[in-house]
Amino acid sequence: MKIRLFHLLLLFMILSITAKGQTGEHMIGLKTAFNLSSMSISNRSEIGQVNTKKNFSLVYTYYHDIWKAIPNAGFQAALSYEEQGYILNEQRYDYTLVKVPLTSQFHLDFWKMRLLINLGCFGGYRCKSVSGFADDDYRLDYGFLAGGGLGLHLKPFEIHLESNYHYSLSYMFDTKRYSQTDLVFTNPYQILLSVALYVHL
Repeated sequence: MKIRLFHLLLLFMILSITAKGQTGEHMIGLKTAFNLSSMSISNRSEIGQVNTKKNFSLVYTYYHDIWKAIPNAGFQAALSYEEQGYILNEQRYDYTLVKVPLTSQFHLDFWKMRLLINLGCFGGYRCKSVSGFADDDYRLDYGFLAGGGLGLHLKPFEIHLESNYHYSLSYMFDTKRYSQTDLVFTNPYQILLSVALYVHL
């Protein structure tokens, strides 16, 4: 398994060096996503998943080279509205969140396609909850993201299909909610399956 992964990384590096990257490209677009969200929680296993469809983003993308040697780099900044949730003790909790993802998007171009690899971080704020927020709920959200996908390049338009994993380093609520001695750590996470339509500027 490790040897196969090494060979794939080596192949990607060779293609990145030999492939002709498109540099200096600016795009802006709209993204919609299907969100599979839940939460990792210590000392408990009865956590369920919540699926939502109302997830939208306004995205700016800039493809550029690095030191005039690596033509496959890119930067993305987005403003996102997401609906997330989880099921705990057979009760469903839904909330909405405004998020700002900042992503390094590496791309390998071939024919009219792009192979995309995403690595980044995000910050956000949980602005609304169906059941309301308790005093010991944490509303600030931050964490990291990783994923990838494919892009179809039809200048001046571009379509991206992606899958990204978001993991929150912030907790949903205070670790001492249930006990002063038995700490409970609650980290939300999401898998976002998205489609985006961009226009080149």
